[in-house]
Amino acid sequence: DTESRALVPFLDQSGRLSAFPAKNKKELMALWYLSQKIQAGRNYTEAEMNDLLDEYTAFHDPATLRRRLYNKHLLNQTADSILPAELFGNRCCIPAENVLQYRKIQI
Repeated sequence: DTESRALVPFLDQSGRLSAFPAKNKKELMALWYLSQKIQAGRNYTEAEMNDLLDEYTAFHDPATLRRRLYNKHLLNQTADSILPAELFGNRCCIPAENVLQYRKIQI
């Protein structure tokens, strides 16, 4: 589809992001692409998340990517772990008691 093709210039032969798009729509597609690499239902430590993000990027800036994923509501965060948002269809339900939790958005 058109959206997938728009991201191709930013991917190397291994499927890693070789550069981060500057335009908002393509940035969202790149963040969505990275969020799909995160195993659903698994808690990650910060170091594990850094390793995963480094695996799928050639520019290796996991701190910035984590922050962007959080800001776009593509990851949840607790005091001691990072995890993908829990999806129910295209919506997600996050327990209200988890103050630092975020919702996954649909692009």
